[in-house]
Amino acid sequence: MASIRDTDFTALLTKDQKRRLTDALFHASSLSNGGMAMIGLVELWGDENLIPFMWSYLKALKKDDPWETRNLMLKLATLLQNEEAVELIEEFKTGINWFPEKTAQIEQERMATLQRFIETIERSGAPRIIEIKNEPGTQR
Repeated sequence: MASIRDTDFTALLTKDQKRRLTDALFHASSLSNGGMAMIGLVELWGDENLIPFMWSYLKALKKDDPWETRNLMLKLATLLQNEEAVELIEEFKTGINWFPEKTAQIEQERMATLQRFIETIERSGAPRIIEIKNEPGTQR
């Protein structure tokens, strides 16, 4: 007997419902508070714009939210099957801590790791860029 966890509820969604959910994701101002769960949902039906959205969102990040950035990096590297990029996520994660006296230094290290992550993805053939309409902050 299949459990609820094994049931693909996205099969019950109409094409219009999937489009509305995808539009909501692609216009979200943040991926915190359920945005990554929404990415997982959209991933289930294989929307062709999901990877370009995540790539464009990552490149357009304008605020420092290390957990959101880390989760997005992990999902993107996993979907692109880029092992080198996956390895950089551990380095990025080690730059997340709660020592206020080291905040500026740690943020600088995270940004350097993020830049290496982006370069790694670009070397292997980056996804196309799409317009981000969610205004996620200021350009880094």
